Formats: sequence, C-alpha cells, structure tokens
Amino acid sequence: MKKIFTILIACATLTTSIAQITAPVIEEKSETDNRYMAGAVPEVDGKVVLTRTVDVPAGLTLQEVMNRVDAWLVRCTKDERMHYNQRLPQTTDNELQHSYSMELTFSKSFLAHDFAEMAYVLAVRYDGGQIIMEMSHINYKYNENNKLNKYTAEEMIIDKYALNKKKTKLIFGFKKFRMKTIDLLDELQISLQNEFK
Repeated sequence: MKKIFTILIACATLTTSIAQITAPVIEEKSETDNRYMAGAVPEVDGKVVLTRTVDVPAGLTLQEVMNRVDAWLVRCTKDERMHYNQRLPQTTDNELQHSYSMELTFSKSFLAHDFAEMAYVLAVRYDGGQIIMEMSHINYKYNENNKLNKYTAEEMIIDKYALNKKKTKLIFGFKKFRMKTIDLLDELQISLQNEFK
C-alpha cells in the first residue's frame, strides 16, 4: 500500500512538472488596467459596440484604402483560431463588414483548456482620413460543467455585470470574457495599423 501511495505522489509531481514546462508563457495583464475598467465597454441603444480608430496615410484614394481593408479582412479569416466567417453585403462604398466565429482562449495548459466560442460582426468604415472599426453583435458559447451555455456581450462584459458597485474591480467569472474581448479588438486594431504603415 505504501508503494502504491509513493508511486501516485511521484506521478502527480511529474504531471505538475510537465504542465509547468508545456504551459504557454502569457504576459500577465493587470485586471485594474484602465483599458478594462469603467467605460471600456460602451453601449449604443442598449447594445455593446466596441470601437477603435486607425489613422490612414494621406494621399490614398478611397478605393486604395478599401482594397487594403478588404485584403486585411480576408487575411483575418486565415487565423488558426477562426472557425467561421462570412462577408456581409456592402451597403456603402466606404464600409465593409464580416461576421466571424472564433475561439477565445482564456487559459491553456497541458491539462486544461478554458475557452469560449465567440461570434461577432466587425464593421470597418473609412471616414475623414481615419478607419473606424466597430465590433458588435458579440456573443459567446461556453462549456460549464459539460453544459454548453450561450451568453451575449450585454450579459457578460458590460460595466453593470463585469465591475463591482464601486467600479474599481472586475468580477470573477465575467472578467475573463471582458478582458479577452477587449484584447482581441486591440489586437485587430494593431494588425490593421500595420497594414497602413
């Protein structure tokens, strides 16, 4: 019996060591970073609409800008996290929209993978020398205790639910959805900025 107990402890120690070696090195972000705090997730008519802007160099025509934006939106579909995408009908010359569904990873290690499937619409509009990116119609599918639950951004990442009453701290359970969604939009903003450098 003592030998079996010793073997079990050795296996547990080895498994922990392997997990520490193979776990990705992720830069820790402070949950009190202003990017995540009050006002970071605005609502328009009761719906979450996250916005970022990108400056466009002078001298480019509308067609040249939109061709670059179109090529960039297509490249976004090649992301290994992407599960599904659809180009939405173009209603104006200066705006393009895509609907995406992708994996939003909260944490990943040798033993566990915590993630949600996130769907959203990304609208990219050129206006007055700037590109305005809008992420809207955001929803999540998340497996909890072997049950697939569906949530909207309005249920998960707005100030009312994701922050404490004093608006000084993110609430456990909601914070990972809020932080990772904001991180994704910031990542897309940087990627599009690089397209115009």
